[in-house]
Amino acid sequence: ASFDPHVIVVDTFPEGPEGELRAILEWPIRKIFVFREIDPDRWPEDQFKSLLSPFHKILVPHHPGEVPLPPFFETDPRVQFIGPVTAPVPVHSRKEARFLLGIDEEPTILVTLGGGGDPDSIHLSQHVSTFLKNRNIPFRLATGPLARVPARLDFPREKMLSLWPLKPWLTAFDGIVSSGGYNTFHEVIEAGI
Repeated sequence: ASFDPHVIVVDTFPEGPEGELRAILEWPIRKIFVFREIDPDRWPEDQFKSLLSPFHKILVPHHPGEVPLPPFFETDPRVQFIGPVTAPVPVHSRKEARFLLGIDEEPTILVTLGGGGDPDSIHLSQHVSTFLKNRNIPFRLATGPLARVPARLDFPREKMLSLWPLKPWLTAFDGIVSSGGYNTFHEVIEAGI
């Protein structure tokens, strides 16, 4: 058996976060790039244009005018806006989500600072939790699948929810403190928080 894909889809980093996709971009297969909003200073336009040259299509999961785009996108026929993309998972009603999570009728904030891959997320979550606790603001803390809370850390474990994906549960909350990544941002907007 051999690895013989018909298409490769690359998200955010044209050559992969560490350049690991450079070789595969030379293969004679269709290549699609997903352009999520990035800091325009991250790549100079000529460099970015060159990085995207192997791709047959550039999908933009935003609405036109919603995010800054490289100027050459305006005339590039490969560019196609597809609107926000979120996981098609069932969502609980507010009442059901609150019941299943053991949340009473009091307005409650969700704190989630990513899936746990960022080593600083646990410490940031601790600071936000302390801030809310000191002001008697009800909250729950959702940690992602990669989060590891050191045993020695003073952390509000009684407030922790091991929820992933978050989308089905967002309706339970009245506000959110989040790292604001693409997925979480669009899921929160979709949930109406």
